[in-house]
Amino acid sequence: MFFHGFVGVTLTWQLLFSAIAWQSVRLYPVIPYAVLEKFDLAWAMVFVLVWRRVAGEIVAA
Repeated sequence: MFFHGFVGVTLTWQLLFSAIAWQSVRLYPVIPYAVLEKFDLAWAMVFVLVWRRVAGEIVAA
């Protein structure tokens, strides 16, 4: 159940990134949220690295 929700949210964001690439002027107000979403992944990786839930090699890749 969580996996399918993750796939749905990830696919939605990828579609939004594609729309921003094609119509960046019209979707300019959405760009800060897209950047925030990318930083969210980085903070999650730092968190799991600090808690030793993922190997450092994975984060470095």
